[in-house]
Amino acid sequence: MNGSVYCVLHEPFEGKSEEEKKKLAVLKKEQFLREIDEGAKDFRGIILRNMMIRDKTLEDVDFSNAVLEFIRFVNCTFKGVDFSDCKLSAVTFKSCGFEKSEDFSGVPFWKASLKELTFMDCDFSVGINFDSTEFKGRVSFSGTNFKEYVKFWNILTETCKEITLEDVTFKRKFRFSPKDNVVRCKLKFSSVVFKSDFGFYGITFEDDLTFSGVRFERSVEFRKCRFNGRVEFSALSKDKKTEFNDVKFEDCTFFNDLKFAGVDFKSNTRFINCDFVKRVLFVEFPIPDQNFEVKEDIPTQFGINGENVKVEFYNCTFQDLFNFRTKIGENVELNFSGSIFERPERVEFRNVNLSKASFLYVRGLEKVRFTNVTWNRTGKFIKRFCLYDEKLLAEGKIEKILKNLLRKLDEDRLEQEMELMEAIAQAYRQLRMAYESSLMYPEAGDFYIGEMEMKRLNAVFRKKPVENRLLRFLIQNFSLTAFYKYLSYYGECYWLPLLWMFLIILGFSGFYQHYYGLNWHQALENSFSAFFQMLPQTTKVPYLAIVLERLLGLIFMALFILALRRKFKKTEE
Repeated sequence: MNGSVYCVLHEPFEGKSEEEKKKLAVLKKEQFLREIDEGAKDFRGIILRNMMIRDKTLEDVDFSNAVLEFIRFVNCTFKGVDFSDCKLSAVTFKSCGFEKSEDFSGVPFWKASLKELTFMDCDFSVGINFDSTEFKGRVSFSGTNFKEYVKFWNILTETCKEITLEDVTFKRKFRFSPKDNVVRCKLKFSSVVFKSDFGFYGITFEDDLTFSGVRFERSVEFRKCRFNGRVEFSALSKDKKTEFNDVKFEDCTFFNDLKFAGVDFKSNTRFINCDFVKRVLFVEFPIPDQNFEVKEDIPTQFGINGENVKVEFYNCTFQDLFNFRTKIGENVELNFSGSIFERPERVEFRNVNLSKASFLYVRGLEKVRFTNVTWNRTGKFIKRFCLYDEKLLAEGKIEKILKNLLRKLDEDRLEQEMELMEAIAQAYRQLRMAYESSLMYPEAGDFYIGEMEMKRLNAVFRKKPVENRLLRFLIQNFSLTAFYKYLSYYGECYWLPLLWMFLIILGFSGFYQHYYGLNWHQALENSFSAFFQMLPQTTKVPYLAIVLERLLGLIFMALFILALRRKFKKTEE
């Protein structure tokens, strides 16, 4: 050292003994604090180590190309500062404030190298820019309030283990774009509030990505991202749940587990063209007591406060387990159209409201497990489960169904209706098979009725669709399929044939009494005998009437026996 100020602050520690390093550190500290008090601004290229700077105000300070190691800034105020090309190692900013100045409108860390950097309880009233910054080791932001923009732009994470943001509020734009669009470290968000739009675009995450107790007050978007590590959105406690307001995952691939536990979806949620290679879990978040026993669960829920929420899994592929165990509000619409369950035996919907769910063009649905789920119901006299798409079709809301399929209504509305009827029938067929495989036969019967209803409404003659509206009406209401519905509800209702049998016997009895002079007892006895294939009690009734009643008797007894056999067969199985 030559005794000059410049040489003291810029003197390197390398090549010196431990004793010389300690003396040099003391000299550097004294000189640095003295110059700060004198209002110095230019600290470019200085080298500082093992120092605490407390209760200082630094205005328009330039630390570019500086080397700071094991430095703690406590309760300091930075009114304009530049950390470009700095090398910061084990540097902590605690309870510090960063403000604007005439020379610096933000806090730049351009091409800086940050190792074991920590921001604790800091307040940024100015934007912060990590442009081409290299992160090493662990970098942490906790208890920090960002009032302006935050940019992680073209950052390097090759030697970074973890970036943690805890108890942080972002009031403005948050932008995250690593170099080559690859994040190679763990990324953790805990108790974070995003007051502006948030998104990841075209990024590959090599390690885990975690959001715990995070509140997204605006829209969230993940587009064309690849997640090689686990992705988890979860609650921290009963009062700190992860909350979404309009979230969208589009063209994303998850190569590891995706988990939502104790998450509150307050608005629309969309997964479009996503590929899930491992497990996908929508489950509760357990809250242990002092003895680490789970006494309460925080459910994952969609629109539970009555919001009109749309949840979409459009054209997604589930290659492994899918567990959908959530609370769903009455006004929430679920859409799984075009999705694929490659291992449907590992897919389960449990304790879920599916009254407004769509499963059109879904592969693998016939082997999915449905446990204690709620479906829509329809029917005036005989209630049955029905799909939301059938209800929309009956109400003439074909545009809404097409919108779920990302299609528009064209000129040939009838052709589109017929195509949708076939798709709904296919969904009913798959659900019937799914419930039959779970030995839930009453529910399976309801879905069989729905399948037959779609076949009846989708009027076909000689395996060709009928487009003439009059012919369609006649086939829909007077075909064999239609009569099968009227007489025994497609074989699913054994008391309906009994009712018809009773009415036919009474009707023929009145006919015999009125036209052939029989008293009521004789007419009823004669009608009963003819209906059940016994010898008539009188010869006054024409043979043709007896034959007609016998024929009806055979038909309705067959329908009754078939329906009853179907009922008992299901019970036995």
